[in-house]
Amino acid sequence: MASYKTNLKHVEEHLNPGEEIIGSVYGWYEKEILGSKTHGRGVLVTTNKRIVFYAKGWFGYELENFAYEKISSIRKKKDLLGTTLEFTVSNNSMKLKWIKNKKEAEAFYEYVEKEIQ
Repeated sequence: MASYKTNLKHVEEHLNPGEEIIGSVYGWYEKEILGSKTHGRGVLVTTNKRIVFYAKGWFGYELENFAYEKISSIRKKKDLLGTTLEFTVSNNSMKLKWIKNKKEAEAFYEYVEKEIQ
């Protein structure tokens, strides 16, 4: 699993011309490997055009894009392990949990909330 900086660097390689990173958060997400649920680390990035999720793995990476206009809601939850951000796109949801940097999580939440209104 790659570090925050490594994941963020890889996201930059997938941005379109004129697209700028506004903010980012690093945390844990659930994934399935060979039928078993497990956790991985990834980064959610807000840009001036969309949200990008990126997670570098041992043998590849995961990349997902979410257009602001397709996001129907965003939710924030705080607990002892950190902040959880979850947003809904159509009938799908994206959740990143155990985000340690509360300031970055709050800024991410506020920016996305503003963009989807």
